Amino acid sequence: MADAFEDEAEQTVTIDEYIEELEAEELEADLVLGGDEGKECTYPRGYMKRQAIFSCLTCVPGGTAGVCTACSLSCHDGHEVVELWTKRKFCCDCGNSKFGGVLCKLCPDKETENSENSYNHNFRGSYCTCGRPYPDPDVKEQIEMIQCCICEDWFHENHLGLNSSDEIPRDEDGEPLYEDFICQQCAITCSFLKLYPAYIWTMSKQNNAPSVSGGSWDTDSMASILNHISHAKECSSLRHQVSR
Repeated sequence: MADAFEDEAEQTVTIDEYIEELEAEELEADLVLGGDEGKECTYPRGYMKRQAIFSCLTCVPGGTAGVCTACSLSCHDGHEVVELWTKRKFCCDCGNSKFGGVLCKLCPDKETENSENSYNHNFRGSYCTCGRPYPDPDVKEQIEMIQCCICEDWFHENHLGLNSSDEIPRDEDGEPLYEDFICQQCAITCSFLKLYPAYIWTMSKQNNAPSVSGGSWDTDSMASILNHISHAKECSSLRHQVSR
């Protein structure tokens, strides 16, 4: 009988703990949705600095369009929708020429195309160099993903080109110690990154890698981890339902 009371006591939480858990869930949802309450289409606001974007594969199977939170709920409810986290400088496509004549319910008066929008394979529901979906239905345990703060693609920790994911700097709780990640391809494209000091680069063990400010750079692997530009840590398991 005493053991039963002990088990019950272990499951008890204080009101402060409960509030703290709710606030943590709200913060995670806010990170996913970019602070958007999902009540109005963001199209009138143009190419926003950052907002949550979704891709509706039911309407645009090729993954060449993105819609805001409100449109994902009002215009694409029940559709196959891919959550893309937040995107920079993006304008809602819902109801434009890519949707085959189906107008946006919230903001039907739109240009035929948003020419400044950019799209990658994430809009088709695939991520990383392996092109797998997230969550991946073919694996038992989902591997943590890291977002490149330039191209905004997501990469599995074990596909960064490192000898082991143990090489990723972490604190005592296992959380990454960096704030931002730049993938190998973006590091090649952005040559100015070579001007940064060596300590921000992930060191390569290959002797034939080119020199980068005293360090080395493996052109077949992850290029750099920086401490600024934009915040990106891990791919959230919260899907489209988080906004409901």
